[in-house]
Amino acid sequence: MLIDLSRVRVSGPLSAFAIGFADHMTRQGYSQQQARIQLLLLNRLSNWLVSKGLDVGELRAKEVEQFQLSRHEAGDKTLRSIRAMQPILGYLRGLGIAPAASSPPVSGVLEAALARYRGYLLLERGIRNVSASRYIELMRPFLQTKVLPDGLTLDLRSLTAADVISFVVTNCPRLSPGTAGLTVSALRSLLGFLYVDGAIDRSLVSAVPTVPGRRLTGLPKGLAADQVQRLLASCDTSTRSGCRDFAVLTMLVRLGLRAGEVAKLQLEHIDWRGGEIVIAHSKGNHSERLPLPADVGEAIAAYLHHGRPASAQGRMVFARITAPHHALTTGAVTQIVRHAGERCGFERIHAHRLRHTAATLMLRGGASLPEIGQLLRHRNAITTSIYAKVDRDALRSIARPWRCRRMNALRKALADYFVVRRALGFKLYRAEKLLSQFLTFVEDRGEDHLTTEAALAWATLPKRGRTWAFARLSVVRRFAKHLRGIDPATEVPPTHLLVQQKGRATPYLYSESDIAALIAAAGTLRTPHRVATFRTLIALLAVTGMRVGEAIGLDRDDFDSVIGLLTIRNAKFGKSRQLPLHPSTVAALVDYLRRDDRPKNSSNTPALLVTTVGTRFRYMGVQPVFRQIVDVAGLKPRSASCRPRLHDLRHGFAVNTILDGYRDGREPGNRIALLSTYLGHVDPVSTYWYLSAAPELLTLVGDRLERHLGGAA
Repeated sequence: MLIDLSRVRVSGPLSAFAIGFADHMTRQGYSQQQARIQLLLLNRLSNWLVSKGLDVGELRAKEVEQFQLSRHEAGDKTLRSIRAMQPILGYLRGLGIAPAASSPPVSGVLEAALARYRGYLLLERGIRNVSASRYIELMRPFLQTKVLPDGLTLDLRSLTAADVISFVVTNCPRLSPGTAGLTVSALRSLLGFLYVDGAIDRSLVSAVPTVPGRRLTGLPKGLAADQVQRLLASCDTSTRSGCRDFAVLTMLVRLGLRAGEVAKLQLEHIDWRGGEIVIAHSKGNHSERLPLPADVGEAIAAYLHHGRPASAQGRMVFARITAPHHALTTGAVTQIVRHAGERCGFERIHAHRLRHTAATLMLRGGASLPEIGQLLRHRNAITTSIYAKVDRDALRSIARPWRCRRMNALRKALADYFVVRRALGFKLYRAEKLLSQFLTFVEDRGEDHLTTEAALAWATLPKRGRTWAFARLSVVRRFAKHLRGIDPATEVPPTHLLVQQKGRATPYLYSESDIAALIAAAGTLRTPHRVATFRTLIALLAVTGMRVGEAIGLDRDDFDSVIGLLTIRNAKFGKSRQLPLHPSTVAALVDYLRRDDRPKNSSNTPALLVTTVGTRFRYMGVQPVFRQIVDVAGLKPRSASCRPRLHDLRHGFAVNTILDGYRDGREPGNRIALLSTYLGHVDPVSTYWYLSAAPELLTLVGDRLERHLGGAA
């Protein structure tokens, strides 16, 4: 197709190039109308050069900007951008008539240093220009910190390991894991260059901290097979662009190529006779050979016959549909995938998503991970291992069968049992834990019903004495009685199987010096708030006789500092009570609540006593800390059954209260009745037990009895 130049006349210094430029536009694939518009622009440029007294050799970037500005001021509405001048400038520069586009001059010590570093990356390290530019941008802030205030000197001699560490610690936490890793890699590269260049006296590469590697953390997001078919079907192969897009998508899906590899594929890279395709510009500048599937070859052949422009420039397989017919860029390949996804109504997808799709489809087709790694050309098997996350069939072979699948009836019966008992007011916290362990034991034995043999074997399993075994068996017996009404095959363990060991543990009655030693030992805990909390807990138990669970269950609203009152709610057997406090106790609790180091997030929980993270204490979390405090205080067991326990502070409170009554000559019966209420005992008989808990109490009781029998009482 020749352009009729009679309709466009070019005068001035550029007239000699009009015919060649018109032919160039034709070979680039421009239509006659587009070429005429460019020739008109060439004529305007030629006349402007004459008006300014300039030669073609003086047509630099500055002059091009002035020319377009003059057209804008003259009211021209089309082709007013610098980009619109690229066809003309590209042709003239290609002939050597117009000066080549020059990079902006390097100015300043910072830019000069970065320019030397860029040359090192490109020439010495063989890094591509895009990667080198990325390194430069990441390292610019680091070098900027070493520019002196006058802006004329780059003080690299003072660079220390502390500067390196400070830069990483300050910048990397706010970056994505990938960017953080690239930053430290670029920093090591820059420090190596500075040492080789003589800018620093010693290598600081080893001072660069490592950042956490977060590779392969997500799931590969491949498309389903039906989505792939929809994606391919969205291409109208009756058009040139649709034919090209279909070939590109087919290569991405079937071969798992990267977008850049598709864009750089050349005609000679396809071995039609051998049925192979050469990936000459693979990642890391490697060259790879892959088999050419029949459907991929057919799609490429259809494009070459019907879609590729005859005026396509160069040997690249895929070219632009609109002029100029240059090779596709990597970004253009990605846009083809994106537009196809939009036509199908998918979420935004890019070319690499189809690489994941190729791998997952192969996996579901029975391919092994090593085979997938070979097709995707991974250098490391770890990279391919991410696809094991979506190999559902292989992963399913690892899954273990549900151990309780035959015991659903028992588990459901246990859940119903707790619903019924708790509806009647029972808490059953320990029973829930024990019975869950018992059912696991029964399931491991492969039994479907509760038997006396299984109950006895489980109850005596831990060698902790007959009392504990009796308690465990009692819990099972109550559940078995409930279950017997549902399952007649259930066996209820007889009561005579185990005999309960009579007697209680001997209380460890703390003296005043013992309590003082415990409070002092609490000072060795880690944080001031933790110290204050455990000192408050120990003292509170010692002066109120509360149970440990009652103390850690207190809410701030349960403490009335005005009238000096503690309200205990839902204590043992669901009972509640109020405890008047001594003024010194009230003051101590107020001081604790007003501490500056109380966790800020403690307002999220109503608890009075809180942990260092602002949550309520758990019973199992308090006991180990108290044992640590006991060890530091140096308190030793007085016998095998008399060890220092946290609960013994309650016993000490009860005994000392009764002792005070006897010493003051008060009526013991009235004193014990009041103490029973204060302690929350259901029956005063439980309080009378303390009369036998301490030798001193027995002595005072004996003395009072002797005075009574002798008439002194």
